[in-house]
Amino acid sequence: MHQLATNVLMHALITNLDSYAPGSKSIDPYTLSLLELLLEKIKDFLNDTHLELFKLHKNEWNIATMCYQQLEKVDCRFCGDSFNECVNALKNFTEHELKKKTKVEKDEPLASYLGINCIPRSMEQLPKTIKKLLKKDTNTVLKEIQLDTLCGKDNPINAIVASDIQNVVRKGFPLAKVYPFGSRFVGTANSESDIDIYIDVEGNYALTEYGNKCSSLSPADTIESIKCVKNLFLDKIDWLVDKKLLMARVPLLCVRYLTYGVKCDLSFTNGLAHQNSIWLAYMFDLQPKSRWLICYLKKWNPESCLNTYTISLLVIFFFQCRNQLPSVHMLQQDVNTVGKFIDGWNIDFARPTLDQLGYQLCNDPMPSLVHQFFTFYSDQFSLETDIVCPFLGRTGIKKSQFQVTAYDELPSEMSALLVYMEEHQKDPDIKRHFAFNKPFVVQDPFELCHNVAKGVAVDKASKYLRLFELSAKYFC
Repeated sequence: MHQLATNVLMHALITNLDSYAPGSKSIDPYTLSLLELLLEKIKDFLNDTHLELFKLHKNEWNIATMCYQQLEKVDCRFCGDSFNECVNALKNFTEHELKKKTKVEKDEPLASYLGINCIPRSMEQLPKTIKKLLKKDTNTVLKEIQLDTLCGKDNPINAIVASDIQNVVRKGFPLAKVYPFGSRFVGTANSESDIDIYIDVEGNYALTEYGNKCSSLSPADTIESIKCVKNLFLDKIDWLVDKKLLMARVPLLCVRYLTYGVKCDLSFTNGLAHQNSIWLAYMFDLQPKSRWLICYLKKWNPESCLNTYTISLLVIFFFQCRNQLPSVHMLQQDVNTVGKFIDGWNIDFARPTLDQLGYQLCNDPMPSLVHQFFTFYSDQFSLETDIVCPFLGRTGIKKSQFQVTAYDELPSEMSALLVYMEEHQKDPDIKRHFAFNKPFVVQDPFELCHNVAKGVAVDKASKYLRLFELSAKYFC
């Protein structure tokens, strides 16, 4: 009954879509985002299914079809023949399935917003909170930000909390080491920000160097580690376990240190996030104004739809395209870098000074820098069609270059990503795919298969494009 009732609902959706006249169609961003979500759900569903004929008596057929009164027949999607009897429909279905076994069908990517060729245009107006921020003197806002940020980064509680977490975890994992990362580590946090900690339970950082065979914890081992560490914190009266996020791309254990009133997000998989933070800190040291621009944009960020890491990569890419920050690829070409890898991704990079790079320190006034950032992402760079790529630090990397049929169009510098995509092309775990077919694609600087902005829905992307444009005009 469940199978047939599902078929009836799908038939109803197909009939509804067929009711539209051929040609161009108007659709609102919310409906479009729902359709994209449906496509993703269907893709996940198909990855976990196997074919099995369903068998129902005629009375069950009649009961199931009652939920869709206009259905008087079943149309075969293979040949178009119609059937009003369950037995004949099943016979026809069986014949087609036998034919399919002898025919190799080429997988085609599901349609998405890219098939429409653009993100629907939003008519959003600037919210009052953004107008209020843009009206304030930018330098005054910056001074407030710097004071709050220093309280977050240089707060002695950070080191105390990290040390206490390590002591708790070592009760069950004697070799464990902790590595702070994230906004508090790089200086874009405030006093209210969570503390991000990578817990290396095995003490090897999942690092491959000079032939070392260390690798990341498997998903099962990660979940088991989280459960064990959770029990260790439950035994401590000054700690509170808030939640476990086991199904996230990076599983987390969220705890709270009651003594200091701070929240901590604990990750266990590998040291990539910590390495990303080391690279961010180096970028900010080269161009200090990049850090303050990020902090300003965090205040501007409507609904907090873009996380701090995504904003950081947008800002760094903006500076790279101005020839004021180096690409990761450039830093990895230095003869002094020997190569260190986590899960096959090279996380090693040289650390030359600005003078050695031949770059100038950015001395643009903050109001001008904010205006140039909004102008860049609303007028000079297309977030609709192109990829924000800090690894290469240049424009012109198209989403279309990552289609299965266009692997030969990938930039030659991305050989590691090419190998990865070929290995995981048919991986049933969608989390392992490079989500290039999304409204915004902001590529991780080291883990090139990771789009850190893949969670931004179409309607939100449309809104941000509009707000970038309006914010740029506000400074004119």
